[in-house]
Amino acid sequence: GLQRVDDLSALVRGALAHAFLHTLLTWPFLDEAVVEAGGWAPVERLAAVLVVHAPSAFEVWAPLADVSSLRARLKAGLGPSENEKRAALRALQALGRGSDAVVAREAVRANAAAFAYAEC
Repeated sequence: GLQRVDDLSALVRGALAHAFLHTLLTWPFLDEAVVEAGGWAPVERLAAVLVVHAPSAFEVWAPLADVSSLRARLKAGLGPSENEKRAALRALQALGRGSDAVVAREAVRANAAAFAYAEC
C-alpha cells in the first residue's frame, strides 16, 4: 500500500529532478554566469567536502563534486525517457484510484532502471 506509493513517488521525483537538472545545466547563459561567479570549482569542492564528512546526510551532493561529468551524463540522456516518466505517473495514478496494485507494481518494475536517479 503506502510503501508502493512512496516508491512510485520517489521514482517520479527522480524523473522530475533529472529533467530540472538537465534544463538548468544546459541553460544557454549558464556557462557565462558560472565563469563570472568564479567557476564550478567552489561548488565541486563544497560537494566533495560535504560528501566525505557526512556521506549519509549529503549523498545527494555527490554528483556536484564533478559538474562536467554530471553534465555529460545528463547530455547523454542517462535518465528516464518521456515514455518512462509517463508510465510511472500512470502507475502512481492507478494506485491512487485503487486499481490493481499488481499492474502498478509491474509498470514500476519495468521502468525502474530508467528512474535510477542516483545514477544520473
